[in-house]
Amino acid sequence: MSVKVSSWVWHGDETAELAGNEMILLLALADVADDNGRCRFMTDDDDLTYGGLARKARVDRRTIERLIPKLRARGLVEHSRGTKSRPNEFTILVPWASGSADKLSGNASADSPTPGTDSPTAVRVFTDSENNHSSYRRNDVDVPPVVPAGDAVESAFDRLWDLWPSHRRGTRKKSGSSFRTAVRAVGGIRHVKVILDAAATHAEVWRSWPASEAQFVPSMTTWLNQERWTAEAPMPRGGRLSTVDAGRAADAILAQQERLAVSA
Repeated sequence: MSVKVSSWVWHGDETAELAGNEMILLLALADVADDNGRCRFMTDDDDLTYGGLARKARVDRRTIERLIPKLRARGLVEHSRGTKSRPNEFTILVPWASGSADKLSGNASADSPTPGTDSPTAVRVFTDSENNHSSYRRNDVDVPPVVPAGDAVESAFDRLWDLWPSHRRGTRKKSGSSFRTAVRAVGGIRHVKVILDAAATHAEVWRSWPASEAQFVPSMTTWLNQERWTAEAPMPRGGRLSTVDAGRAADAILAQQERLAVSA
């Protein structure tokens, strides 16, 4: 595993727009990459076949088949498709490793290791010895510490949870799931401020509403699923219902009267 490559996947400008399964797959490849981005086999059961990557990334094979061309199109990965006699080869195109395509294809430059001894296909497992191509020793890596995305998302969700009127939060599990989907929709955790700023503005208006209208505050899941952070803030209310809310209230009253009439 290369700490340097993994940190670049988390923090690099080139990967800033990645989200969801694309990010997970690139991290899965970084987990078996050396410092130049070349991916090596870890064990016979955890290899670079599509099935092996699917198990590692916790997705199905078809998802892997769909994601690899996307990463190639973004210029993040080089892929040499495997055959019966030769397995898949992947190289993460990190900005500091020049000639990535040549190294992947085996056309090594003059200062590159010989493909016969240092090719990704020539090594089945990482050795315990330290060398210049692996950060197995994990030192001399000048990158910021990795902050797990899960922790950042959970922290942002806690802020949203505290902003929201308690009677309309729903359950943390359901609301949290909607929030993670919303984070992907805005382009990842780096852009979550868009959601939080809008929620703070909307919540400030909701707190000004009279208690009789608190029921019309949208649930957190509805607000997130409908991407209402892109909408204008709600209007202040002085005790008078909007046309839409008045219609909903009238429908609720009529429905209740119908139920009473049927039961009478």
